[in-house]
Amino acid sequence: MRRFLLDTGIAGLYLDRKRGVFKRAVAENTRGNRIGIARPVLAELAYRAEGSPIREQNLIRLQQALEVWKLWLEGWGGGSWRLRCVRMLSH
Repeated sequence: MRRFLLDTGIAGLYLDRKRGVFKRAVAENTRGNRIGIARPVLAELAYRAEGSPIREQNLIRLQQALEVWKLWLEGWGGGSWRLRCVRMLSH
């Protein structure tokens, strides 16, 4: 199993369904791979949604994503996890 840790930019592309990130993430999830974000990324995405002109829609999208994403917290064990940056998803 692979673990993909999304940074704020890639997570935003996932939420906006842009540049193929959402499709690739769904494909990886279907293969049994885990997709997740760190706590600071969640805070940045929530702040972005709150200040958006389409606030309700963005909060719904974020909530839907959180049903799929794993929320990785600080102190996750460093080298024991094989995390791959999802920047690859945009290629």
